[in-house]
Amino acid sequence: MNRLYHLCVVFVAALFFLNVSSCMRFPVQLDIQRSFVFTEPIDVVWEGTIHYLSSNEIPIKTQDRDSGIVNAETTHRISRDDDEFAECPTNGVDLFGDWDRHMKVHIIASMDESDTTTVTINLEFSRVYYSAGFFRELGERTTLDCVSTGKGEQTIYESIKKYVADQTGEVDSQEQ
Repeated sequence: MNRLYHLCVVFVAALFFLNVSSCMRFPVQLDIQRSFVFTEPIDVVWEGTIHYLSSNEIPIKTQDRDSGIVNAETTHRISRDDDEFAECPTNGVDLFGDWDRHMKVHIIASMDESDTTTVTINLEFSRVYYSAGFFRELGERTTLDCVSTGKGEQTIYESIKKYVADQTGEVDSQEQ
């Protein structure tokens, strides 16, 4: 009788585990603002972009001042529930593991014929999930693509805007 009870408990636990692990929730792609317009010269806006990345210790992978393109990447450990920049797929089992968030930053600054500078900010996020928590090397590693909430783009824009205002004494920018 005791053995039958034990088998029933194991069977129910296995069904629960399989059910929870199969309940994957994928985030919905949001329509977020990625382009911002400044009336200040492109040089000051470019410096503000580089200043944001360096002051936040986000390593720059490539930058081309002439084309106005800068790419950067960073990875850091973050709580699954505390990430305000990205919405990632979840399932029931990921509660027991450990997360790293990887962020790619693509920024394009361009000036048009009316001397306005447009900054386009694209953030790409992915999460690396380690199923074994502290013993990462023993667990399974899964990478999930995430979607931006728009908070990261807005944060970068606000930082560039503040830098430009500090450098020029005023700032005239528009969210596009």
